[in-house]
Amino acid sequence: MSNPIFYASDMSNAVFTGSIAEDALYPLSNLNTNLPSLIWRSDGGYNDQTLIVDMGSIKGCDFLALGAYNWSGMTTVKLQVGTTDDGAFDSPVDLFTSIPGAPAAPVVFTFGYTTRRYWRILFSDTNDLIPECGLLLLGAKMQMPFNYNMDAETGNKKFATTAKESLSGILRTSRQTAGRKRMEITFTLIDNSTVINWLRVMDAIQGRLNPFFFKDADDTLDIWHSEDDYVPAKGVRANVNDLARIKMCKQTTG
Repeated sequence: MSNPIFYASDMSNAVFTGSIAEDALYPLSNLNTNLPSLIWRSDGGYNDQTLIVDMGSIKGCDFLALGAYNWSGMTTVKLQVGTTDDGAFDSPVDLFTSIPGAPAAPVVFTFGYTTRRYWRILFSDTNDLIPECGLLLLGAKMQMPFNYNMDAETGNKKFATTAKESLSGILRTSRQTAGRKRMEITFTLIDNSTVINWLRVMDAIQGRLNPFFFKDADDTLDIWHSEDDYVPAKGVRANVNDLARIKMCKQTTG
């Protein structure tokens, strides 16, 4: 058990570049869609190929989050930065070299806080697999100082049902999906530094726009969207604040 963690990053200015050609059916531009189901795939399983992420400006990061990927079947995959932050990677520094986890599930890799503009994923030994991934976030995590209040709504599903009444008076209903998991949580009596970190999360997700990874107190990890564009913190007294009810829904259904 741990306190909840938000993994959020605004990747709208990120530019992705592969060292070899992309698969025409799975282009690099898919990594800018914020959808894990739209993946980038390399054109081959060559060793020592790279995926470079230009964040557009210098940013501090301590996590890499992936919505979908196949790297866990490879022998060696590294996340690197350069000693000189010029995109050349003449003297690369390894931030991690191990890719565990299930390819079909969201995953987050953490490392020491590092400030750079240019980041590189080096597929040193692909084990003949063709690198692919969808929804890639690089950013700085926010861990809450304690768990959310006990009035939380967790594990519930919302169903989008359409109902129509026929001329004979029969009510006909239909739905497109099996329901979407949603949560409502609140944090009270948080200090000013936690508020500053929460505002950073809101700047990253921009309300309902961008997805984020959320690790719950039971250590489950899923991809979520905020249901609101405005989730403010309210001052109660000096260095004591209440965070408005956070409403969020899982990105995928079921």
